Amino acid sequence: TYFTPRFSGVQLGLSYTPDQAENLGATFGTEITGDDAAAGEVGEIMEIGANWNGNFGDASVRASAGYATADAETALSNDRDKWTLAATVSMNGWSLGGQYQNDETNGGAVTATNTQRDDISWRAGLSYSTGAWLLGAEYFNREVDITATASDEATVWGVGAKRNLGAGVSAGLGVHIWDWKDDANALAGENDA
Repeated sequence: TYFTPRFSGVQLGLSYTPDQAENLGATFGTEITGDDAAAGEVGEIMEIGANWNGNFGDASVRASAGYATADAETALSNDRDKWTLAATVSMNGWSLGGQYQNDETNGGAVTATNTQRDDISWRAGLSYSTGAWLLGAEYFNREVDITATASDEATVWGVGAKRNLGAGVSAGLGVHIWDWKDDANALAGENDA
């Protein structure tokens, strides 16, 4: 993994992870962990990311983007790709942030109808800081392909508050409301919490 120095608020990162099973086999003469023959196993992972920190007038901005790709270990599995975008804008005690992620998993076999499964999630949050108090609310949604035409979905709403009591001590309280929905509307696969 390598991170560049920050220039004009921009920093890049690069990462490479070799085939775990090949490396262990070459080092110890046998595969201790990692299985090239297992469906869903990946190797040769390449990642690149960038982030920027700066200001627009009185607002401070942080933004980032990342992409990762991995080769499938078997001919019957798909490669895996993931990319993420995120940003936060802060001003006068307010902070608004969000993130979007698309993970194209290799869960489906190449010969299957649903060869590539999308796992898409996004979140948004808003917080306000005043004095010793921090108040916030957030929303999260995740949708995962189960078949070529249907997907499971989870949503989460949350609110919270935290107070700084001094001397490095704080107390907080939060509530999250979860909702799981099954692609086939199966009651055993759905829940609220």
